[in-house]
Amino acid sequence: DREEQLQQQQQLREQDAEQQHRLQQLQEVLACAPLALHFTSHSRLAGMAPQGLSNSLHAVACLRLLPEEAWLDAWLDEAQAKLPLFEPQHISNALWALGKLGFYPGDDWLEGALQASLLKLPAFTPQGLALMLWALAVLQARPPLPLLVPILQVAQERAPSFCPQDAANVLWALAKLQPAYAAYPFESPALSPNDDVSQQQQQQQQQQ
Repeated sequence: DREEQLQQQQQLREQDAEQQHRLQQLQEVLACAPLALHFTSHSRLAGMAPQGLSNSLHAVACLRLLPEEAWLDAWLDEAQAKLPLFEPQHISNALWALGKLGFYPGDDWLEGALQASLLKLPAFTPQGLALMLWALAVLQARPPLPLLVPILQVAQERAPSFCPQDAANVLWALAKLQPAYAAYPFESPALSPNDDVSQQQQQQQQQQ
């Protein structure tokens, strides 16, 4: 009985410590919220460079803030004018943040972001590609194939360098995106995972 009491007391102490830790994290987030909103006010967005715009939206998403739709619209307007100047990390972080916030930016904005990414695809990291595809899937985006296919092809080329998390994000994104393009007469290993199986079967038939 004494041993059971000690175990229960230990469990209670651990639970209390965990609750205190979570409370501290919540307090830190709440403490940062006014500062984040101050630095991302409408008037400040206009003077932000691409990195600042990307970082501001990324911070809002990481802090789990719920910005007003008017703020998001202002951010999108300001960012859209500067999309050609966005670096790969700026694009992937912005798309990830929009996905995290669950805010669809509109077809024109999204296509502009993807168009900007095509010009800099070789500079994207595996994580950046994975985050971009993940965001498209989360937002249930249906970009034109000429904008999507090059991204998928580069992702396929970089597949050996994906970490487990990046690979999981890409596979999940492909599973979500593929049904929307099933009606298109398009064949690619990136969108047709059965191609490898067909090739193996043909090789076996030739050998026989």
